[in-house]
Amino acid sequence: MNHKIAYFFLFLISITSRAEVPIMKNGISDGILTSKGKAWLEIKDDDGFLFRYIPPWVGEGPSKGGGFNPSILSLIEDIVVGNRVRIEWFWDGYFRIIGVETITPREKEGVFLGKLIEVGNHWVDVENPEERKPWRFYLRWVGGYPENGGGYDGKSREELLAKSDQPLIRFRWSYDVRPRFQGLLSLDDQLEKMFYEGKEPIVESGEQNLPPPSPSSIPSNPFDSAPVKNPFDSAPVKKNPFDSAPVKKN
Repeated sequence: MNHKIAYFFLFLISITSRAEVPIMKNGISDGILTSKGKAWLEIKDDDGFLFRYIPPWVGEGPSKGGGFNPSILSLIEDIVVGNRVRIEWFWDGYFRIIGVETITPREKEGVFLGKLIEVGNHWVDVENPEERKPWRFYLRWVGGYPENGGGYDGKSREELLAKSDQPLIRFRWSYDVRPRFQGLLSLDDQLEKMFYEGKEPIVESGEQNLPPPSPSSIPSNPFDSAPVKNPFDSAPVKKNPFDSAPVKKN
């Protein structure tokens, strides 16, 4: 359920003294976990709004042994920043966490086709044009440990910035703790890869069809395990406190 609806009702309750005005007190939201602390999560929802969530309070004041719910603190400690997550929450003046789990891709690597939303210092947000669900991919780490000059790949970042005016980009990705950007895939790169793998080039809607290959070059199927549309459309369910949430606990 959308936060904007919750804030709308909060606005209504603030301009009227009628206690019976309905107010949204709980919901389930999807988004990107952008940062966290020991007792909070910040999640950018699919509408681009950033919200901070904290655990429920248990007991009385701190001097009397009260504190944040320890099981929720454990969830916060384990979850990895940069992943898409699904969070169940309730409102009591703050957004309180009932449960949170990581949404993982079906595959461990593949090709992603999508709209470039934002390029950060060490990540890129890309949205599938059909599902309109943003995913965050971290740039490759190059050069060893930070003390030895290692860091996120600045060259890939510059290449992505240069593509910011294009309607869609295509790139290789992998998943290891969080989604990772592996490199842009141009049409020439794709044709060469398809030739050596014995597969057909991928043609997006609106693109011109390529001339048919000779019988000995590219016979069959594009990206057996990596669909060019969003490879993250649905995630396998393991443990799920949200009933209808196709998520996998991180």
